[in-house]
Amino acid sequence: MRNKKTLYAYLHIFDGDMYAIILNEGSLSAWKAPTLHESSVPKL
Repeated sequence: MRNKKTLYAYLHIFDGDMYAIILNEGSLSAWKAPTLHESSVPKL
């Protein structure tokens, strides 16, 4: 019965940058989240 997928994800803040660490069925991937000044917030 291997129909249940295992997915682990957590956020990690390193040196002021935020990363999303995702462990999906044995494969590890890290995604760098945009910081506050890099995000697509409309400039008013």
